[in-house]
Amino acid sequence: LLQQVNEITIAVINVLGQTIVKSNHAVFGSNELKYSFDLTGYPEGVYRVELRTSNGILGRNVIIE
Repeated sequence: LLQQVNEITIAVINVLGQTIVKSNHAVFGSNELKYSFDLTGYPEGVYRVELRTSNGILGRNVIIE
């Protein structure tokens, strides 16, 4: 029995539209992925975190203070 494989891309994008962090993952038969970014050293401001799968894109804005 083959497990379902979900391809997931997580990206952090700055206000200029530049991807500053990007990570690709293959998740086998699971509905949960835990991932953390170390954004230490990046300038204060608003960033967009995007999660892309074959089902679509989920995006949220985060603020670094």
